[in-house]
Amino acid sequence: ASDKKALPNAEAFAKANPKNVDAQLWLTRARLQAGKAESAVDSAEQAVKLAPNNAQAQFWLGNAYGNYIGQVGMLSKMSMAPKLRDAYEATVKLDPNNLSWQSDLSTTFLRIGDVLTRQGKLSEAFEAYQGCYAIRKSLVERDSANSIWQNDLSASLSKLGDALEAQGKHEEAVKIYYDSLEIRNLLAYQNPSNAILQSGIAINPEKLGDVLMAEN
Repeated sequence: ASDKKALPNAEAFAKANPKNVDAQLWLTRARLQAGKAESAVDSAEQAVKLAPNNAQAQFWLGNAYGNYIGQVGMLSKMSMAPKLRDAYEATVKLDPNNLSWQSDLSTTFLRIGDVLTRQGKLSEAFEAYQGCYAIRKSLVERDSANSIWQNDLSASLSKLGDALEAQGKHEEAVKIYYDSLEIRNLLAYQNPSNAILQSGIAINPEKLGDVLMAEN
């Protein structure tokens, strides 16, 4: 019952307090929970307009864009992707010690790379994946025992390899795939009971095999 009242309550509070950034953030969260991503973007944009230097406002704007971008067509994705990136970049700039937000930014770069890949913009996609890799490498350097970040780093390397392979740069792709595989093998060894990490071992050898066969 309380969940059903969350959105109406947030709507009423925001209407009564249109200049209150916390009211807009509450409304944004309630709209996202209700699956109303497009209207969540509106309230998040209002929050950022009220407090552009508020890291929480920028973060929830990024969240709103991230949810909405999955509901629109390719052309809209292309126009929205830079806004998504800008929101998370602003978030990290305002609170550089929040590592979770840095991880979110890396995922944003990866998603942008995927959109660009589907558009056939391979060199631009590679640059986006490089942005993802740079952040994830930094996170791992700060906490090398974090298996999630290690796995994410391996995934970003795999994306870089895919982008290189798509451009016909086979030798460079092979090197990147080996780097990714090395991380995954270590994670699998350190976490023998983790089925997800164990299954990841098979992914890169398969890609390596495809690339090596293409070279012959």
